[in-house]
Amino acid sequence: MNRRNALASVTAALIVATSASFTRAQTTASTKLTSEDAAAAVRELIQSGLDHAVSPSVPPLPTSLDAAVSELRSRGDTAAIKRLAGVWSEAVAEVMPNARATASALAARIQPRDPVALLAGGNDAATAYFRGASEDAIARAIQPAVRDAIGHTRVTDALRAFATAASSIGIEAPALRASDLERAVTDATLHELFLEVASQEARLRRDPARGSTTLERALASARASTR
Repeated sequence: MNRRNALASVTAALIVATSASFTRAQTTASTKLTSEDAAAAVRELIQSGLDHAVSPSVPPLPTSLDAAVSELRSRGDTAAIKRLAGVWSEAVAEVMPNARATASALAARIQPRDPVALLAGGNDAATAYFRGASEDAIARAIQPAVRDAIGHTRVTDALRAFATAASSIGIEAPALRASDLERAVTDATLHELFLEVASQEARLRRDPARGSTTLERALASARASTR
Protein backbone atom coordinates (compact mmCIF):
# COMPACT_ATOMS: atom_id res chain seq x y z
CA MET A 1 0.00 0.00 0.00
CA ASN A 2 1.47 3.35 -1.02
CA ARG A 3 1.48 6.38 1.19
CA ARG A 4 -1.52 7.97 -0.51
CA ASN A 5 -3.64 4.84 -0.10
CA ALA A 6 -2.57 4.42 3.52
CA LEU A 7 -3.58 8.01 4.26
CA ALA A 8 -6.92 7.46 2.58
CA SER A 9 -7.54 4.33 4.69
CA VAL A 10 -6.73 6.16 7.91
CA THR A 11 -8.99 9.06 6.93
CA ALA A 12 -11.83 6.67 6.13
CA ALA A 13 -11.41 4.91 9.45
CA LEU A 14 -11.51 8.22 11.29
CA ILE A 15 -14.67 9.21 9.45
CA VAL A 16 -16.34 5.92 10.36
CA ALA A 17 -15.29 6.22 14.01
CA THR A 18 -16.45 9.82 14.20
CA SER A 19 -19.76 8.91 12.59
CA ALA A 20 -20.31 6.05 15.05
CA SER A 21 -19.48 8.31 17.97
CA PHE A 22 -21.91 10.94 16.70
CA THR A 23 -24.62 8.31 16.26
CA ARG A 24 -24.12 7.09 19.84
CA ALA A 25 -24.28 10.66 21.11
CA GLN A 26 -27.51 11.22 19.19
CA THR A 27 -29.00 8.03 20.62
CA THR A 28 -28.00 8.98 24.15
CA ALA A 29 -29.45 12.46 23.72
CA SER A 30 -32.67 11.10 22.29
CA THR A 31 -33.16 8.67 25.22
CA LYS A 32 -32.04 11.01 27.96
CA LEU A 33 -34.87 11.67 30.41
CA THR A 34 -35.87 15.31 30.34
CA SER A 35 -37.46 17.07 33.29
CA GLU A 36 -40.60 17.57 31.20
CA ASP A 37 -40.92 13.86 30.43
CA ALA A 38 -40.17 12.95 34.03
CA ALA A 39 -42.82 15.37 35.31
CA ALA A 40 -45.33 13.98 32.80
CA ALA A 41 -44.57 10.45 34.03
CA VAL A 42 -45.09 11.49 37.66
CA ARG A 43 -48.44 13.04 36.74
CA GLU A 44 -49.41 9.82 34.95
CA LEU A 45 -48.58 7.73 38.01
CA ILE A 46 -50.86 9.94 40.08
CA GLN A 47 -53.62 10.36 37.50
CA SER A 48 -53.81 6.64 36.81
CA GLY A 49 -54.70 6.00 40.43
CA LEU A 50 -57.45 8.60 40.23
CA ASP A 51 -58.81 7.28 36.94
CA HIS A 52 -58.63 3.56 37.71
CA ALA A 53 -59.68 3.54 41.32
CA VAL A 54 -61.04 0.33 42.77
CA SER A 55 -64.04 0.20 45.06
CA PRO A 56 -63.15 1.78 48.41
CA SER A 57 -62.41 -0.52 51.30
CA VAL A 58 -64.23 -0.06 54.58
CA PRO A 59 -62.79 3.24 55.79
CA PRO A 60 -61.59 3.37 59.39
CA LEU A 61 -63.92 4.78 62.02
CA PRO A 62 -62.67 7.69 64.15
CA THR A 63 -59.88 6.53 66.45
CA SER A 64 -61.65 8.17 69.42
CA LEU A 65 -64.21 5.34 69.21
CA ASP A 66 -61.62 2.53 69.29
CA ALA A 67 -62.04 1.66 72.98
CA ALA A 68 -65.82 1.43 72.72
CA VAL A 69 -65.63 -0.56 69.48
CA SER A 70 -63.17 -3.01 71.02
CA GLU A 71 -65.29 -3.54 74.13
CA LEU A 72 -68.52 -4.02 72.20
CA ARG A 73 -66.85 -6.56 69.93
CA SER A 74 -65.39 -8.45 72.85
CA ARG A 75 -68.91 -8.83 74.21
CA GLY A 76 -70.33 -9.87 70.85
CA ASP A 77 -72.56 -6.78 70.66
CA THR A 78 -71.77 -5.68 67.12
CA ALA A 79 -75.11 -4.45 65.75
CA ALA A 80 -74.39 -0.77 66.50
CA ILE A 81 -70.85 -1.12 65.12
CA LYS A 82 -72.12 -2.63 61.87
CA ARG A 83 -74.71 0.10 61.47
CA LEU A 84 -72.16 2.84 62.06
CA ALA A 85 -69.59 1.22 59.76
CA GLY A 86 -72.22 0.91 57.03
CA VAL A 87 -73.29 4.55 57.04
CA TRP A 88 -69.68 5.62 57.47
CA SER A 89 -68.75 3.78 54.28
CA GLU A 90 -71.75 5.30 52.49
CA ALA A 91 -70.71 8.80 53.52
CA VAL A 92 -67.14 8.31 52.29
CA ALA A 93 -68.37 6.76 49.03
CA GLU A 94 -70.65 9.76 48.45
CA VAL A 95 -67.81 12.23 48.94
CA MET A 96 -65.24 10.27 46.94
CA PRO A 97 -66.21 11.41 43.39
CA ASN A 98 -65.85 15.02 44.49
CA ALA A 99 -62.49 14.27 46.08
CA ARG A 100 -61.25 12.50 42.95
CA ALA A 101 -62.35 15.34 40.67
CA THR A 102 -60.58 17.91 42.84
CA ALA A 103 -57.44 15.77 43.08
CA SER A 104 -57.45 15.18 39.31
CA ALA A 105 -57.53 18.92 38.60
CA LEU A 106 -54.61 19.47 40.96
CA ALA A 107 -52.64 16.51 39.58
CA ALA A 108 -52.90 17.87 36.03
CA ARG A 109 -51.03 21.02 37.09
CA ILE A 110 -48.47 19.62 39.48
CA GLN A 111 -44.82 20.39 38.69
CA PRO A 112 -42.55 18.46 41.07
CA ARG A 113 -39.15 20.02 41.70
CA ASP A 114 -37.22 16.77 41.19
CA PRO A 115 -39.44 14.40 39.18
CA VAL A 116 -36.56 12.03 38.30
CA ALA A 117 -35.98 11.34 42.00
CA LEU A 118 -39.69 10.59 42.44
CA LEU A 119 -39.61 8.14 39.53
CA ALA A 120 -36.56 6.44 40.99
CA GLY A 121 -38.13 6.35 44.45
CA GLY A 122 -40.23 3.78 46.27
CA ASN A 123 -43.53 2.24 45.23
CA ASP A 124 -45.59 5.19 46.45
CA ALA A 125 -43.08 8.04 46.04
CA ALA A 126 -45.23 10.02 43.60
CA THR A 127 -48.36 9.52 45.72
CA ALA A 128 -46.59 10.62 48.90
CA TYR A 129 -45.35 13.75 47.16
CA PHE A 130 -48.78 14.53 45.75
CA ARG A 131 -50.45 13.98 49.10
CA GLY A 132 -48.11 16.41 50.81
CA ALA A 133 -48.68 19.01 48.10
CA SER A 134 -52.46 18.71 47.74
CA GLU A 135 -54.13 17.16 50.79
CA ASP A 136 -55.09 20.44 52.47
CA ALA A 137 -56.51 21.90 49.26
CA ILE A 138 -58.60 18.78 48.60
CA ALA A 139 -59.87 18.79 52.19
CA ARG A 140 -61.07 22.39 51.86
CA ALA A 141 -62.71 21.78 48.50
CA ILE A 142 -64.76 18.78 49.60
CA GLN A 143 -66.24 20.28 52.77
CA PRO A 144 -69.68 21.02 51.20
CA ALA A 145 -69.84 17.44 49.90
CA VAL A 146 -68.84 16.11 53.34
CA ARG A 147 -71.62 18.04 55.07
CA ASP A 148 -74.17 16.85 52.52
CA ALA A 149 -73.04 13.24 52.86
CA ILE A 150 -73.29 13.34 56.66
CA GLY A 151 -76.88 14.50 56.35
CA HIS A 152 -77.87 12.09 53.58
CA THR A 153 -76.47 8.99 55.27
CA ARG A 154 -77.65 9.88 58.80
CA VAL A 155 -74.23 9.35 60.31
CA THR A 156 -75.23 11.37 63.37
CA ASP A 157 -78.12 9.00 64.14
CA ALA A 158 -75.82 5.99 63.82
CA LEU A 159 -73.33 7.61 66.18
CA ARG A 160 -76.06 8.19 68.77
CA ALA A 161 -77.12 4.54 68.53
CA PHE A 162 -73.51 3.49 68.91
CA ALA A 163 -73.06 5.71 71.98
CA THR A 164 -76.23 4.26 73.52
CA ALA A 165 -75.00 0.68 72.96
CA ALA A 166 -71.63 1.52 74.49
CA SER A 167 -73.27 3.26 77.46
CA SER A 168 -75.41 0.20 78.15
CA ILE A 169 -72.25 -1.76 79.04
CA GLY A 170 -70.65 1.05 80.98
CA ILE A 171 -68.46 2.44 78.21
CA GLU A 172 -68.67 6.10 77.35
CA ALA A 173 -68.16 6.79 73.63
CA PRO A 174 -66.83 10.31 73.07
CA ALA A 175 -69.36 12.63 71.49
CA LEU A 176 -68.33 14.13 68.16
CA ARG A 177 -69.21 17.75 67.53
CA ALA A 178 -70.31 18.68 64.01
CA SER A 179 -66.85 20.03 63.18
CA ASP A 180 -65.17 16.91 64.56
CA LEU A 181 -67.47 14.67 62.55
CA GLU A 182 -66.80 16.62 59.35
CA ARG A 183 -63.07 16.37 59.96
CA ALA A 184 -63.34 12.64 60.60
CA VAL A 185 -65.29 11.97 57.39
CA THR A 186 -62.85 14.17 55.47
CA ASP A 187 -59.87 12.28 56.89
CA ALA A 188 -61.46 8.92 56.08
CA THR A 189 -62.15 10.04 52.50
CA LEU A 190 -58.59 11.26 51.99
CA HIS A 191 -57.23 8.06 53.52
CA GLU A 192 -59.14 5.98 50.97
CA LEU A 193 -58.32 8.32 48.08
CA PHE A 194 -54.55 8.23 48.56
CA LEU A 195 -54.62 4.52 49.37
CA GLU A 196 -56.13 3.91 45.93
CA VAL A 197 -53.61 6.15 44.18
CA ALA A 198 -50.69 4.49 45.98
CA SER A 199 -51.96 1.01 45.08
CA GLN A 200 -52.21 1.89 41.39
CA GLU A 201 -48.79 3.56 41.41
CA ALA A 202 -47.27 0.38 42.81
CA ARG A 203 -48.98 -1.69 40.09
CA LEU A 204 -47.64 0.58 37.36
CA ARG A 205 -44.14 0.46 38.77
CA ARG A 206 -44.25 -3.35 38.79
CA ASP A 207 -45.63 -3.45 35.24
CA PRO A 208 -44.84 -0.15 33.43
CA ALA A 209 -46.22 -1.56 30.16
CA ARG A 210 -49.69 -0.97 31.64
CA GLY A 211 -49.06 2.75 31.22
CA SER A 212 -47.97 4.94 28.33
CA THR A 213 -44.73 4.58 26.37
CA THR A 214 -43.52 7.81 27.96
CA LEU A 215 -44.08 6.39 31.44
CA GLU A 216 -42.39 3.10 30.62
CA ARG A 217 -39.29 4.83 29.21
CA ALA A 218 -39.19 7.39 31.99
CA LEU A 219 -39.26 4.76 34.73
CA ALA A 220 -36.54 2.73 33.01
CA SER A 221 -34.36 5.80 32.51
CA ALA A 222 -34.85 7.00 36.11
CA ARG A 223 -33.90 3.60 37.47
CA ALA A 224 -30.82 3.44 35.24
CA SER A 225 -29.70 6.87 36.43
CA THR A 226 -29.49 5.65 40.03
CA ARG A 227 -27.32 2.62 39.26
